[in-house]
Amino acid sequence: MRLASVRMGQGIFYGWWVLAACMGMQILTTGLFMQAYGAYVTVMQGDFGWSKTQFSLGFSLQNILSGFFAPYLGWLIYRYGPRRMIRLGVLIFAISFMLFSMVNALWNFYLLLLLMSVGVSLSGFMAVNTVAVNWFEARRSVALSLIQTGMSIGGLFVPVVAYALSHQGWRFSALASGLVILILGQFCALIIRNQPEDMGLLPDGMLVERDSSQDSPKVELSLGQALRTKAFWFLSFGHGLALMIVFAVMVHLVIFLQEERGLSLQHAAGVASFLTAVTMMGQLLGGYLGDKVNKRLLVIVCMLAHTMALGLLALGQNMFSVYLFVILHGLAWGIRGPLMQSLRADYFGRRHFARIMGYSAFLVTMGVIVGPILAGVMADHFASYRLGFLVLAAIAIIGAVCFVFASRPKLSPA
Repeated sequence: MRLASVRMGQGIFYGWWVLAACMGMQILTTGLFMQAYGAYVTVMQGDFGWSKTQFSLGFSLQNILSGFFAPYLGWLIYRYGPRRMIRLGVLIFAISFMLFSMVNALWNFYLLLLLMSVGVSLSGFMAVNTVAVNWFEARRSVALSLIQTGMSIGGLFVPVVAYALSHQGWRFSALASGLVILILGQFCALIIRNQPEDMGLLPDGMLVERDSSQDSPKVELSLGQALRTKAFWFLSFGHGLALMIVFAVMVHLVIFLQEERGLSLQHAAGVASFLTAVTMMGQLLGGYLGDKVNKRLLVIVCMLAHTMALGLLALGQNMFSVYLFVILHGLAWGIRGPLMQSLRADYFGRRHFARIMGYSAFLVTMGVIVGPILAGVMADHFASYRLGFLVLAAIAIIGAVCFVFASRPKLSPA
């Protein structure tokens, strides 16, 4: 099959505009809420006096809902297309964030976090990754790495959010964030298209110039076929353990740096921003390497790097160990992140990608839920994060073993 490049508008393949809009969605959901959550916790703790465990539970509750909702969300994306889900999700997320500015008790704090999680689930990770997988094949790892880079760029806004929290208060910051999400999120949704075929294109901006009936068919596994492979289960469990580490650090790093290293909120937020900058470099590197070398081997190395990084954070005695942790953890997180979805698409195809990812996300979310709670409970009980971080370091080794066994499935195409 001979392919020719198709260019849209001013010589730019429209898929890149779609990818830019998907990155924009990740910047909004990550920068204004997910990575900013630790900064909100620091300020709200002073107003309400809730414990670390209660705040960790709040973060995990919204991930519990996301996990249980994931298989259904995968079906919704498959049935109605990711663009519709993104538009609906932006509306729910924005309104919930604005209502969050009126929180006055633990129960409505939890309720609004759950509503926000619905909006983030509909408009965020699963939908935009499905779009990227549909639009790119040969450059899939690069495309997915750029989606992940959007998350890192969002993290660079954490000091801005921290400044607003310190000078304008968390209520004003939540209201303003909701308005920003509503306006910019709907703009991004207008640009996004579900798949290139809707515009007469093929992935990577290629147009078929002759009959391709004699070419080898691409592997497209159904949901049922995917569930019967060991690759699905080992990828899911390994991914869940990786996110257990990532989200525990995301929620607790700022608090740890303040309480156990004596840093100010602004300084701690600056370290968190440095982490996201390193992660972004790792994501770009991971996208480049992922289309050229063995993805699974890269992921295994990254999990072992997580182990080393957490050991440094737990046992280190100075800021040098903190910054070394940031470099190792950030690169490991960044390189590994985009390869998760790229491996799934390589193994199972793109036709049923959203449904397969939805069922996988149900398992992966368990790690997202447990990680912050585990770190918070252990910090409350032992008055230190040290043991919790060492436990997470051991968990990273188990995750590496999972990826060792997550080999490509040997199942006939659907």
